[in-house]
Amino acid sequence: RYARKSTLCRALTVNELPSVAIEGDTVACAVEALELEANSNSGDLFEWSEMPDFSQVVTGAVFEAMVGQPGEEREYFVRVTDTETGCVAESSIALNNFAVRVSLGETERTCAGEAIRLLPQISLSSGEVLDFDWSAVNATIDTSIPEEPLVLADSSTMIIATIENNFGCSFKDSIDLTVVEIDAAIQATALPDTILQGQSSQLNVTGNQEYQYIWSPSTTLSEDDIQDPIATPMETTPYSVDIITPEGCTDTRSVQVVVIADCANNLFFPNAFTPNNDGRNDVLFLRGAFVDEVYFAIYN
Repeated sequence: RYARKSTLCRALTVNELPSVAIEGDTVACAVEALELEANSNSGDLFEWSEMPDFSQVVTGAVFEAMVGQPGEEREYFVRVTDTETGCVAESSIALNNFAVRVSLGETERTCAGEAIRLLPQISLSSGEVLDFDWSAVNATIDTSIPEEPLVLADSSTMIIATIENNFGCSFKDSIDLTVVEIDAAIQATALPDTILQGQSSQLNVTGNQEYQYIWSPSTTLSEDDIQDPIATPMETTPYSVDIITPEGCTDTRSVQVVVIADCANNLFFPNAFTPNNDGRNDVLFLRGAFVDEVYFAIYN
């Protein structure tokens, strides 16, 4: 027997994979739809999906891709098929929402003459850098810390911030700044403001009932934390009262109570007078302070 050897030859064609390129914006500043377009040198069937396994697809070269929430990255996948050869290529693209996420809040309060540092709430995306531009009427703004400015306002005002990031997104926000002022018309009084030693004077400070009042020195006062204490000083005493608003702002007023220790030294009764209508010593009368009643008798 003789063995026979035979050879079988077959031609194998190797086709190129279709190229795939995605065009379109990949950065947004809001939740919105971006138009993506896939291109290929030989592929003619385009399938888009949010799933890497293409379990759900939308066909077509052009695809409307929805951008996610700020700080969220969304990836979209495209599959290109050359229907003549059956060759398939895949690619993907990531979309980002780089909207500026800064909140100044609604309102802040500060006392007149006091600076306040604003502390915005800031959320940053990966690689995001912010640039702040601050403005206000009737206020001085120190931006040595750009994102946390120090504001000194002459009166209540609105602070405006314009913020832009390195991805080209911008945002404007504002906050109302209330400057708490204690009315200059509020005054401390003493009635009477001059007393004899051992007498009392009624102190009072005009103002809002919501304010807190602290008087000093307190040792000669009936109470030191009310609006109208009674003072019984033994010597001339200046009193001061700290006025405190519900916001903690303070201001001070003062009043003096004069005390006369020796009443006799403050009385004078002349022993002669000249009633000749020359305007000098025409009337005989007692001179002095704190005189309520005089008994005057003429003998002979």
